[in-house]
Amino acid sequence: FVNGGASVLFNAGGSTQNSDGRMDSGLTTNYTTAFTVELWFNANAGATGAPTLACKSDYFASAFTSFPFFLRWGSTGVVSAVFSIGNDYNTDLTITATGLSSGVDYHVACVYRQSGTCELFINASLAASGTMPGTISSSSLSWRFGAAHENSGGGAGTSGFGGRMGEIALYNTALSSSRIAAHYAARNN
Repeated sequence: FVNGGASVLFNAGGSTQNSDGRMDSGLTTNYTTAFTVELWFNANAGATGAPTLACKSDYFASAFTSFPFFLRWGSTGVVSAVFSIGNDYNTDLTITATGLSSGVDYHVACVYRQSGTCELFINASLAASGTMPGTISSSSLSWRFGAAHENSGGGAGTSGFGGRMGEIALYNTALSSSRIAAHYAARNN
């Protein structure tokens, strides 16, 4: 991915309701004990809202459990990881990394640990952490990259990511900080 290597180009102008601007994994497995989402991204300038990098969530939740996890990019240079325990229509934890720029390659790893600790790593450095007040909820939705699932109209395209993503990985375990650092260090290999 780094220095113009292989990547997927996402079109933020595409609707989240059709095939433009998203990659659906088809994997619906719930990782309520632990997981790690890892990817490289380079965002286009001019994004609006909070485009989705990765999720297992509805853009408009149809049930309490419809939005257990979002990883979002904000045009103001923010990456946020949002978690929910699914007992109401509110998120329960948001952790945020700031100071990022569009047009720059970033390695992001978001970790959910069995203890409820959630961590956000940017370029192998711990940028933010917090603790969930309970266990992350389950959802029948698949893991998706580049856009959230669209349950109902009114927001088509607003959560789509514009830019490149690559080296996307989903683990059913919480990676250690040393493993994340090793993945980041391998970028020039």
